[in-house]
Amino acid sequence: MTLSKLALTGLLSLSLTACGTLSVPKQPVPVKLLPDRTLLNECPVPPRPLDKTNAALARWLNAYDAALAACNADKATLREWYDAS
Repeated sequence: MTLSKLALTGLLSLSLTACGTLSVPKQPVPVKLLPDRTLLNECPVPPRPLDKTNAALARWLNAYDAALAACNADKATLREWYDAS
């Protein structure tokens, strides 16, 4: 009779472990952080200096136009990324 008790105990423990569920870890949820919307505004255009020579004014204007174009292109890319998310 000892063998049958042992066999029943083994079967009972096997059946109880089969009833348990396996815990599957949850997949991480990616979080996309967005820049503040005010950073996406166009760059302001400062007034031109009045007390400069024509050559200095032309150099300033060329450099300013290049910087402004780069700034606004960067902002446009940020706006596209912001709107796509």
